[in-house]
Amino acid sequence: MKKLILCFLLMIFLITVAVSCGVAPTTTEAPDTTAVADGTTTDAPVTTEAPDSDQTYSQGLCYRLSAFQDSYVVVGMGDCTDADLVIPPVHDGMPVTEIEDDAHLGGKQVRSITIPDSVTVIGYRAFTSGPELESITVGKNNSVCYVEGNCLIAKESKALLLGCKNSVIPSDVTLICEFAFENAVGLTEITVPEGVTEIETAAFRGCSTLAKIVIPNGVTRIGEQAFVDCTALVTVTLPDSLEGIGVSAFFGCTSLTGVYITDLAAWCNIEFIDGPSNPLRYAHKLYLDGEAVTDLVIPEGVETVGTCAFIGFTDLVSVTLPNSLKAIGPSAFYDCENLTAVQIPDNVTEISGSAFYRCKSLQSVTLGKDLVRIGRTAFYHCTSLSEILIPEGVTIIEGYAFEGCSNLTSLTFTGTKSEWGAINKDYNWKQNASINQVICQDGTLTGDEMG
Repeated sequence: MKKLILCFLLMIFLITVAVSCGVAPTTTEAPDTTAVADGTTTDAPVTTEAPDSDQTYSQGLCYRLSAFQDSYVVVGMGDCTDADLVIPPVHDGMPVTEIEDDAHLGGKQVRSITIPDSVTVIGYRAFTSGPELESITVGKNNSVCYVEGNCLIAKESKALLLGCKNSVIPSDVTLICEFAFENAVGLTEITVPEGVTEIETAAFRGCSTLAKIVIPNGVTRIGEQAFVDCTALVTVTLPDSLEGIGVSAFFGCTSLTGVYITDLAAWCNIEFIDGPSNPLRYAHKLYLDGEAVTDLVIPEGVETVGTCAFIGFTDLVSVTLPNSLKAIGPSAFYDCENLTAVQIPDNVTEISGSAFYRCKSLQSVTLGKDLVRIGRTAFYHCTSLSEILIPEGVTIIEGYAFEGCSNLTSLTFTGTKSEWGAINKDYNWKQNASINQVICQDGTLTGDEMG
């Protein structure tokens, strides 16, 4: 009898233990800090979401355990080739809570992306768009992001994390993140709302059907390679608020025919990192308040014509520089092949390298009296240049400054022969030019006397 009672009590104990160890949705006691790529963070509990039995989840994604080894992080596409990418809420019995930096989920074959409620951290460059992407879905209870206008948006910062070929950017978006629309072939026109302050790296790279974009006032920066290989882009409108454009932002935009601006002074102050960061290099035409510019008058108050400001502006015939001007930046008028004459104001102390590089129609140049330095390749291959007046205050003429100026046979210097001799001249300052004399106030220098 005692044995029977003991067995009965043991059975009750085992049943109790079995019930307490059963699988059920659980919530950790301590809240986890959740975040998205733009740095937004919220406090929300990590919930183990029960998989939907009617949903087919993508297989082959690459994972790693989280730092606390209590959840999984998606780190890449792995072997997954699904057209409909569905991130599972659970992997190997633990919740999927994070998509790592540079996971680049998406790609050429992906038609749709579904993100579960369990994901509470979305890293930088977590997703990439593609030519087939047409639908983005997020669990209705996701704590960090949502979908509107077929765009993936961070809840707190309103940063646009991912878009596709049929997206309409919501009016409250503040930032277009890296790679957001990369290779979104089929996107032909996009309206960037007024609240956006930055378009990040490669945001529209490879959007080969994008024909027009208007960037609103308020945007201060366009990231590097933002519009690389947007080969159908015909016109671009840039705002007065713009302060800088990153490396090669418009590289390969070979169909551009016009750049539209409303403030020439603001344009002169934009920091263009290199030639292809300026769409004018490809468009060759600049429109100010809707009117095509050929005779450029830079307003008083402007102190610097920035790097690559007018690079490739082949419609430019004449330029009037203000007395307030102090510096002409590197490659400022590079390849302005129809510019015929320029008068540099007295306050300018330096003509930077390649400032008038390959201005093939430039015939005459007057340099201001305060000029000190003529930079490397400043007048490189200005093949029509026949006269130039160099002020006595110049102390440096850098290499190749007059390289290839085949029509320039003499220079006029406002100082004396000894002052010309004191100028620090690179040995190749006049290489492949036709200069055979320097006319000074007290006589003419020829041959080796020119330095």
